[in-house]
Amino acid sequence: IIDGAFFFFLLIGAQNMCTPRTNCNPRNWWYNFSIQFLNVLFTYLATISLPWRLSNAAHLLNGSGKHNRSSDAGLDMYGRPTEKIWYHISQSRRRLVVFFLILNSLTQYANQASRIIYYSFELQNVFPGTLWTNLFFMLSMMCAAVAGFLQLHAEMVLRKVHPKRFPPIATLIETLGGYLSKVRNIGRRTQEEGEDDNEEPTRDGDVEEDRHKLERRKSFFVRNIHSFFSNVEPSLGLWGL
Repeated sequence: IIDGAFFFFLLIGAQNMCTPRTNCNPRNWWYNFSIQFLNVLFTYLATISLPWRLSNAAHLLNGSGKHNRSSDAGLDMYGRPTEKIWYHISQSRRRLVVFFLILNSLTQYANQASRIIYYSFELQNVFPGTLWTNLFFMLSMMCAAVAGFLQLHAEMVLRKVHPKRFPPIATLIETLGGYLSKVRNIGRRTQEEGEDDNEEPTRDGDVEEDRHKLERRKSFFVRNIHSFFSNVEPSLGLWGL
């Protein structure tokens, strides 16, 4: 994120290192460094996620049926019933997502190769460097964007149709909000009691009850968070997360 923001500011000329702001040194050197670093990060994610992407591709090639490795909706990599949301997306949609993600990995490797060949700011800004570096960068980003949209849309539909089975993210945010609100209320009450010594102190039973309620709410929130990330683990694995 930091490097991406740094790259963006250099791209638009939001810097005071030299003039003209969009074509001067040391701005050009730092601009090339930031985009090279971003490409290394993208290549790393494409590499660590590629085995899982290929595994899903092989699984989806099995198709439907009653054999051991069926890829029917609701069955995991071993053909067993599962509650992981990724496996409840239709086969055709999962095939599309995995197809574009594998293309994302391949085009990212080509993008990385172009950045190695045209390694300097000068080389990447003249033909043919400007063509190959920008072409594969755009193709890689487009494949990732299409795959991300297809996957996110399918999962959102499932969460909307089966909210109890696959809780929407908004439910987690609401649960977190309730827990934080309870913490703030208890903190506010404690502060007010400390500031006003003339008031009758709160009974120990009330304080203990508040603590128990807070612990129950915290436990409920932690269980929801654990359940959510366990549920989306195969989905995040496709992105190297």
